[in-house]
Parts: sequence; structure tokens; C-alpha cells
Amino acid sequence: MAHSLSFYSKNKSLSGNIINFFLSIKSFITKAVTKMPATVIGYLALVVWSLSASAAVHIATLPVFQVLIMTFFLAFLLSAVRLTATKTWSSLKQPWYVWVIGVFGICVQQFFYLKAFQNGPAAQVDIIIYLWPLFLILLVGFLPKEKIKMKHIAAVMTGFIGILVLNIGDHGFALDTEHMWGYAYALVCAVLWSGYTLSARYFKKIPTNIIGIYCGIGSFISLIAHLTYEEFVMPTLFQMAVISFIGIFVSGAAYLMWDYGIKKGNIKLLAILSY
Repeated sequence: MAHSLSFYSKNKSLSGNIINFFLSIKSFITKAVTKMPATVIGYLALVVWSLSASAAVHIATLPVFQVLIMTFFLAFLLSAVRLTATKTWSSLKQPWYVWVIGVFGICVQQFFYLKAFQNGPAAQVDIIIYLWPLFLILLVGFLPKEKIKMKHIAAVMTGFIGILVLNIGDHGFALDTEHMWGYAYALVCAVLWSGYTLSARYFKKIPTNIIGIYCGIGSFISLIAHLTYEEFVMPTLFQMAVISFIGIFVSGAAYLMWDYGIKKGNIKLLAILSY
């Protein structure tokens, strides 16, 4: 009996040490992120998004709503776990217009993003989508306590021209009529994303974790749309990996980092760094 009690005590001590080890890691990461400048955190989102265009190309053969169901649901799970762990679900009580802006800015924007790559050449579509930092710089001056100077406009214009030069290739930049829908989707995507980013800056007190709930709503709406308008297409293992990447990083972690950076960092610098 004494031996069994000793064994139980040792196991309990070992499990306690393991738990404390993981808690210390979590505490270290939390403190590191807290001390990290908000603009840097926002820039990390841009690093993740730099891979999103190539990811979208690899899943272009799949129905859009089917993809959105899975990616949004993964993003929702991340926020749901965090909200449950921190017991902060009550912080999500927000006015109705906040939910409308959030769902349109993230979920509807993501729909147009994927549709653009399905209906147009990746290079041209990417250029049109990357009008959003220019839109953001031109409009951010309308926000309270925000001033735009010519150096900001010059910097973002230089960045856009650089993107244009890198993508036009030997044949120049031409928009053919065959892919006009793709270009239109890309332009709507750019407008929605710049508008959402402005609203995130304006409504600074809205908790960042609400983004995952936007994605949960988007996943449910996408499920209804998929069952109504689409037929299920079995993705390959590689496409499932791409979808997981988009859900966890592009629609999950990156949106959270961007929201934090926009609300507490230098929004003008983030717009310029987007290029």
C-alpha cells in the first residue's frame, strides 16, 4: 500500500511539473507578444498573407463556399477555445452594426478574394487586390486624430508601382475582357478590406477575439450557400493541407494579429508595409 501511495505521489508530482512547464511557456509567449510593438504584430500578419495568393491558386478548383466552410470553421475554433479558456464570451456583446461590418469585412471579402482567383489570372488579380493599401491611405485621414501627408501617399504609391512592375512581365499590364468578372471580384475585395481595416481602427474597443466569431457566422452562411448552390468536390490531401493553412493562419492567426496591429499600432506604416 505504501509503495502504491509513493508511486501515485510521484506521478502526481510529475504531471504537476509538466503542467507547470506548459503554463510557463504560455506565460512567456503572452508576455513576449504583449511587449512586442503592435505595428510589428500587424506586420507579421502581412508576412502570412504574402503566401495567401499562391495558396488560393492551389484550391481554385474547389467550390468557394465549400472552402469557406472549412477555413472559417477552423478560425472560429481558435477563437472559441481562447474565449472559453479566458472566460471572456461576455465581451462579445456588441451593437448589431459591428457584426454587420465584421461579417462583410472578413467573410464576404474572403468570398470575393477566392472568386477573383477563380475567374482571373493570378498576377492581374493580385495587383488589383493590392489597391487596398492605397485606398486605406487615402481614406484614413477621415478618421479622428489621423493626418495624412504627401510622404504617406508618395510611399504607398511607390509600393504599388513596385508591385505593378514586378508583376506585369514582358507583355505589359493588360486587362482582357475574358476575365472581367475576376477583376471585378478583386476590386470589390480591395474596397471591402480597406473599409473593414478603417472600421477596425475606428472601433478600437471591440475585442480582437470577435473576429473568430465573425468567421463562425461566415462558416454557417457558407454551409447554407454550399448546400443550395454547389456540389461537394473531394479535395486532395495537398488541398486539405492548403485549406488548413488558410484556416489556421490566414483566416485565424493573421486576422487576429492584423486587428491588434491596426487598433494599437501605426496604421499608416502598416498600409505602406503591405507592399
